[in-house]
Amino acid sequence: MLSTISNLFWSDSFWLPPSYVWSDLDIRSTDPPGTYFPQGFDLLYSLPIAVVILAIKPVFQRIVLNLVKETLAKGTSTTYSPGHQSNGYVNNVATSFKASKSAEYQRKLTKFCESSWRCFVYSLLFIYGVVVLSSQEYAYDASKCWTAMPRTSVPLSIFWYYILELGFYISEISSHFSETWRKDTPVMFVHHLVTILLICFSWTCNYVRMGSLVLLVHDVMDPFLEGAKLANYLSIEWLSTFLFTLMSVVFYVSRLYIYPAYLIYSVAVHTLHEANASNALSDLFVTEPRQYTLPIWHAWLLFLTLLTILQCFHCMWGYFIIAAIYRKLRKGRIEDTRSESD
Repeated sequence: MLSTISNLFWSDSFWLPPSYVWSDLDIRSTDPPGTYFPQGFDLLYSLPIAVVILAIKPVFQRIVLNLVKETLAKGTSTTYSPGHQSNGYVNNVATSFKASKSAEYQRKLTKFCESSWRCFVYSLLFIYGVVVLSSQEYAYDASKCWTAMPRTSVPLSIFWYYILELGFYISEISSHFSETWRKDTPVMFVHHLVTILLICFSWTCNYVRMGSLVLLVHDVMDPFLEGAKLANYLSIEWLSTFLFTLMSVVFYVSRLYIYPAYLIYSVAVHTLHEANASNALSDLFVTEPRQYTLPIWHAWLLFLTLLTILQCFHCMWGYFIIAAIYRKLRKGRIEDTRSESD
């Protein structure tokens, strides 16, 4: 029974391009030394990585807390003037006011620690991604992601890039249940879930080259976003405005231009060209005559669907950015439109 279910789930015709079977991804004696093809069980390495990340996170946030709590307290300290009210009324209002300011301070402190952690991790992941991908030929020409697909060897540096990213996103899923609630928390939860599915899926099917480019394009904006929020919490208006502006430019270039125009396009067109498969979408972009004989495969369609879902999220966040710019022009300061107080 279990064997039948396993065979159905790991069907060659679903996961692999036509004419390929799973045994084709086994290392052969003719393969160069150091050749490695992704295996599904590799993804289990991300679980201890996620545990380590969750263990480091509170330590990091505690250090940040000790460094900035006095600065943030100054930003939320406001003097209350009771005027000419009765003593009983004044005491009640003053107590309520102090409690309100204390709650505001605690929310601000919590958000600062959350953003500082994400800024730190996203920066490290982006720097590591740039270092390991700068030597890869396909980073400069997305069509090369599909050369010799699916028998493309994965370097050890890319292996750990994938495992670290997956471990971080798994830790982020668990953090949604403990961190400050925002308007887009459900959407972020779905986004992280889709990202985890994409990472696991692309690793299993050996779409690792394209997957690593998708990860890098997503990581490039996040340090600027979290940095802008940190400056805003510290009331450093000029720095917050500068980082927010930079983040907006990077977001629209990376996620609303490069991601759909180069990466999704490559998945939709170059994969089919490499596999010599027939597809109406490919026909729209390819002008030279071809003889199509092989059908598309299901895993390719699922991969393209997941990437498109991410693009829908990007469009929604593009709206949030426009809304924040509008609020900036109207109120003179940047506010997080996702905050529960808005």
